[in-house]
Amino acid sequence: MSALRIHRRNVLVAVIVVFSLTLAGVALYRSKPLQLEDQQDEQRGWAAVANTLLNKRRQNSDDTTNGNSNRNSDDDDGKEDASIMAPMGNQTLRAELGRAGWTTLHVMAARFPEEPSQDEQDAFVAYIHLFGMLYPCGDCAREFRKLVQAHPPSVGSRDQAMQWFCEIHNHVNVRLNKPIFPCEKVRDRWQCGCVDEV
Repeated sequence: MSALRIHRRNVLVAVIVVFSLTLAGVALYRSKPLQLEDQQDEQRGWAAVANTLLNKRRQNSDDTTNGNSNRNSDDDDGKEDASIMAPMGNQTLRAELGRAGWTTLHVMAARFPEEPSQDEQDAFVAYIHLFGMLYPCGDCAREFRKLVQAHPPSVGSRDQAMQWFCEIHNHVNVRLNKPIFPCEKVRDRWQCGCVDEV
């Protein structure tokens, strides 16, 4: 099997693992609610679940004294990094994983409901936060979380979600010296594939 095929297979497996872990986490926390910090958190639903997971991760890191070298130690703001995965040194695999990750996020936004319920919006925002925690490239995940913090998700409609992901992706493109994608063409590039559009 060629090296390129092995890399592609590994990227596909990584994307499937991230998606599966996210779905498993959603199922787990639907069946066993987390102890949320206060009643206001409980009313915010899925966003609170994601924030609680991130906060618990930071607290656990603070309590650990053995310093796991597979994880990033600090964000630029001095807070403990919530990345689960180690940095990724293989640039070929990193690029393939990036393309697969962006494809997953853009297609999810393209398939998002035109008029999502509050629960659907909360679930999508939680997924975005969990994606930033579980993404297989730890340093990439940290950069993604910084962008999400600086530019909170806008998922009030399919169009808003598609535009938000396009803008976030373009922030990454600028940082990586890649071409900017014209966000007015996002619907042409990332199509829903929905039954009503076939």
